Order: sequence, then structure tokens, then C-alpha cells
Amino acid sequence: MRLIKKLGLLGLIFSICCLFSVCVFSADSSLEADKELNAGILLLKVGDYDEALEKFLKVLDVDPINAEAYYYLGMTYSQMEDFYKAISYYQKALILNPQLTKIHFQLGVAYYQLKQYANALESLSQAEKYSPEDAMVYYYQASTYYGMKRYYKAVAPFKKVRELDPALTVLSYYWQGVSLFHQGLYNEAQFNLYQVKRLSSDSQLGKSADEFLRAIEKQTKPLSLKASLGVEYDDNVTLQSADDDASTVSDKEDERAVVNLKLAHRTFVEPGEIGISYSFYQSMHQDLTEYNVQGHTGSLYFASNLRPFQPSVQYSYDYYFVDNDEYLAKHTLTPSLNISVFSPNITQVYFQYENLNYLIDVEEDEYDRSGYAGAIGVSQYFSIIDGKGYIKLSGEYKNNDAQGDDWDYSEPKVRLSVYAPTPIDKMNVEIGGEQSYSNFNNEDSFYEQTRKDTTSSGWLELIYKLNNNWSVALNYKHINNNSNIDFYEYKRNITSLFLSCSF
Repeated sequence: MRLIKKLGLLGLIFSICCLFSVCVFSADSSLEADKELNAGILLLKVGDYDEALEKFLKVLDVDPINAEAYYYLGMTYSQMEDFYKAISYYQKALILNPQLTKIHFQLGVAYYQLKQYANALESLSQAEKYSPEDAMVYYYQASTYYGMKRYYKAVAPFKKVRELDPALTVLSYYWQGVSLFHQGLYNEAQFNLYQVKRLSSDSQLGKSADEFLRAIEKQTKPLSLKASLGVEYDDNVTLQSADDDASTVSDKEDERAVVNLKLAHRTFVEPGEIGISYSFYQSMHQDLTEYNVQGHTGSLYFASNLRPFQPSVQYSYDYYFVDNDEYLAKHTLTPSLNISVFSPNITQVYFQYENLNYLIDVEEDEYDRSGYAGAIGVSQYFSIIDGKGYIKLSGEYKNNDAQGDDWDYSEPKVRLSVYAPTPIDKMNVEIGGEQSYSNFNNEDSFYEQTRKDTTSSGWLELIYKLNNNWSVALNYKHINNNSNIDFYEYKRNITSLFLSCSF
């Protein structure tokens, strides 16, 4: 019995000793971890990143669940611009200690640097909840929207930056001004950019602001002139510029010179601009002069500068001559809406109403193409190559109601094109295709069957920019019209070379 009591006493003493040893060891480990952590933070501050990494890893050897060590590992890798590793350590730190709220900001910055903008906005939104007075949170929010080309979303947080931190006033005015510039809000952009020049004219930001101000001056010129002169080879001349009646197909090849001129005047008002323009078109064939087309177009438009929904409306009047004879008078009204919610991917929705009056005599009333046409369409622009190019996908449905039964039809149309820079400096390329399906409502009065056409076209264009005002373009286009009535079938290939200028 005494032996048992002695053994029990010895066990109690041993347990106490073990507990004391653990406590002492734990305290020593904690002190060691704190020592290494503090040393690592000092090394991080002086930019000795490799040594800092060693210190933080030693902390984890002693204390594998030390959230601060993971956080500072993330900070170190951020300074080394290894943002993937930084994000990994930030996430581990946040799992171990969700109360370490400063991590959200650092995560947002790392995601921003990797252009993972959706993740950046999510993290920065969390950072705003915990640090609503931190100007840098709003700066990176605005910078993220700017990187996404959602400029209208960037303006307010850039403004907030200077309200919270006056030391960032110049930076705030600059980026707010640039964001407004990209939206076409030139008056507001000018105000902000002039503030940059006033406060810091000799700085790099001041010089850059001056460049944007010159660009605004160019963009807001009330008068503009665009002109192009070109030559075209057409292996099947038609009146396509003014009319798509297959009966006008010549089945002959020819060369022609083409002149385009456009003079426009703009007036900037709140909240947008009003413009008026006149355009002139003239084709001059070498042999088939009876196919020469002359066109005159007058237009009046209003375009709002509101974002992300930008309404506009345009009225145009066209008057065409063919071989010096009056051919077509057309009124067109086109209201449209540009949607930039997901900028730089822009959506455009439009409706078009046309009143057409063909000024030519027809033998039978059924042949009369004069009448009305309505179309509704949508185009989607997808930005590519960091905004230097785009993919355009569009669809349209048109209904034509003519006085002659032969020209009542409905026509769905789809179009796809890609515009992008090439490896050759200053040269861009556009490639595209279009297909339409013309379903006529009535039997053709001559062929006594209902006509159905499928028109396919494709094109390739190379554009070389000589300078800010001049460019040259080489274009090839193929058109193939298939019809269930052989008379209306045709193929056409056009090759053109144009020199263009704008002032």
C-alpha cells in the first residue's frame, strides 16, 4: 500500500514537471517566434527580401499556425512582384485568422497587379468595409475599374482619394481627368487636368495632363474634314452603292475612281453633343459610265455622353444620281443606345426607319421599290489585345414594305468582323463576313414564284497609318448572291486602294 502511494506521488511529481516543461518550452517558442517575426519585418522594411523570407519561414518552423508570418510572407512576395505566391500566403493567413482584416487590401492589390480584376474588386470591397477612411483602398478600386476600361465607375473613387488624403490630390485629379477623357466628357476632363497643371505643371503627371489637354482640343474641334480618294477594280459592276436590285448587274468588269468627302460641325452641349454633316460620294468608271453613281448625304445627330447608357439619334437625307439621272431620295431616322456596363465590351442597340423614293420610271407597278423599311439590330463589341482591337458580332432584322409587290420582303442578317494590329508597326487589319437571308412575301410578277435569296460576303482590309492625319488602305471584298430564281444570282469581287485624310 505504501508502495502504491509512493508511486502515485512520483507520478504526480512527474506530471507537474512535464507540464512545467511544456509551459517553459511553449513560452520559449513564442518568444523565439516573435523575435524572428520582428527581425523579418525590419528586413522587409529595408528591402532585404531574401533574408526576410528566411526569418518568416523560421517562424513557421516554430509556430506553423502563425497567421502574421503568412501575412508577411505574402507582403514580401508582393514586394518581389511574385503575386501568385503572395496571394497564396495571404489566403492562408486569412484562413488562420479571419480577424486579420488588413489582408483584404493586400489581396486586392495583388489581384490588381495580376489583372484579375473581378477578384481585386471583391477583396477591395471587403477592405472598404474595414477601412472606409483609407484613401488607397479607393485608389486601387478606381484603378481596377480603369484597368477594366469601366471608366464611368472609376471617376467617383478617384475623387474620393483626394477627399481622404490631400497628399494624393494631384494623382487623384489626373486619373479622374483621364477617366473622364476616355468617356468623351471633355469639359469635365479639362477641369481636372487643368488642376494637375496648376498644382504640378513641371511634374511627369503635369506633362502628361498637358498631352491629354491637347488631345481634347483636337477632339473638340467644331469643324472636321475627312476625305478619301481611291481606285477600284470590280469584276461585275452593279449599282450596289445605291441599289441592290440584281437586274442592274452588268456581268462586266471595269475600273473606277472613287471620291468620298465629309464635312462636319459639332457643338458640345450638356449632356452631349449636336452635330451636322454633309457627305459627297462619286464613282467614275473607265468604260461603264452608265453605272457612275453620285451621292449627297446631309445628317443631323445628337449623342449623349451619359454612361453607362448612352442614347443617340440621327436623321439623314440621301440623294443619289446614276449616270447624271435622279435615282433615289431617302430619309433615315436611327435612334440607338450604347451600353457600356461591361466596358470595354460595348453593346449597341438600334432601330432604323427608312422612307425610300426611287426616282425612276417603272413599266409595271409591281416593280416599284419606293416605300418604307424598318430594321432593328444589336451589335456587340468585344475588346481584344489590351483595347487595341475588337471583335464585332451583330445581328439585324429588316422588313421592307414597298409599293410594288415584288419588293416586299423580310431579311435577317448576321455579321462578324475582327479588327486588330499586325506585327508591322502602324498597320492594322480587318477581316469579316456577313450573311443575309431575303425572304420575299409575294410571287415575283415575272417569274411567278416566291423569291428567296441568300447573300454572303467577306472582306479583308489592311490599313497603314502614315501619320496622325493620313492613312492608306488596301481592301478585297467578295459577294455571292444565291437565289432560287437564277436571274437574281450573281458573284462579285472588288479590289480597292484608298488614300484617306482627316483634319
